Amino acid sequence: MLHILEEYKIVEHPEELHAAFQKIKSRIHTPIAAEIQSHLDQGEYKPFLSLLLEYYYDPKYKHAAMQYPEDQKITLKVNTIEEAVEKIMGLLPVTTEKYSV
Repeated sequence: MLHILEEYKIVEHPEELHAAFQKIKSRIHTPIAAEIQSHLDQGEYKPFLSLLLEYYYDPKYKHAAMQYPEDQKITLKVNTIEEAVEKIMGLLPVTTEKYSV
């Protein structure tokens, strides 16, 4: 989760963060939304982000995943980003083509 805080620099954009949360707040169960709002208002970004991931983004991803047949899904259980990269790289086909960026 720290990588999300660092990557998106949310502590540097509190007004935008408040505005964005207001747009999705109504889609989260009221007591949880109030708790998330409280952490945001107090500048407690780690618990804010943790609850937001658990109660907003995780359900969204689960719902989206249900749109695909089981034979088109791959689930990886990993503990670190490095482990995830390694497993994903192992799933990709090996190619000798060169791509220009």
